[in-house]
Amino acid sequence: MTIDEAIKRTQKKRIGALSRFSVRYAQSLLLPGEEVIAAVVADIRTKRESFPGVTAITDQRILAACGLPGIRRSISFPLDKLENCEEASTIIQYKATFRTRRDAFAITTGPDAGEAFSAFIAGLNEDNLDAVKVKITGKVSGPTFLQQKKRN
Repeated sequence: MTIDEAIKRTQKKRIGALSRFSVRYAQSLLLPGEEVIAAVVADIRTKRESFPGVTAITDQRILAACGLPGIRRSISFPLDKLENCEEASTIIQYKATFRTRRDAFAITTGPDAGEAFSAFIAGLNEDNLDAVKVKITGKVSGPTFLQQKKRN
């Protein structure tokens, strides 16, 4: 599945004209054989900067990319290095923060797209949550319940 198809499936709508640059750039960053699970158009924030872009969950990593002319940026965290994933949702926006031991980035998107994306975050390494040591916090789709159920 391509990133464009994953966005259509996750957000249930087509991407905008400016987002096409980021989608193309993110697609070019995918490794051969890497499977896209979910993707969403979002504002991405790091420690030093903020930019519009695309965030994708693949079978190997979390990828955030901006492909706008003059603002090419990408951040990638392998799933086995991911230590923490926090979610927060309000009526106006959805926010998810991904952290490794050394770095972090956060995404912000609309509540509808965020709710759909949250389901994929909750299922992140669902089969092996304790082995990977991913701590998922938040109350959007009940990932704490999912972790407890897996441990039991």
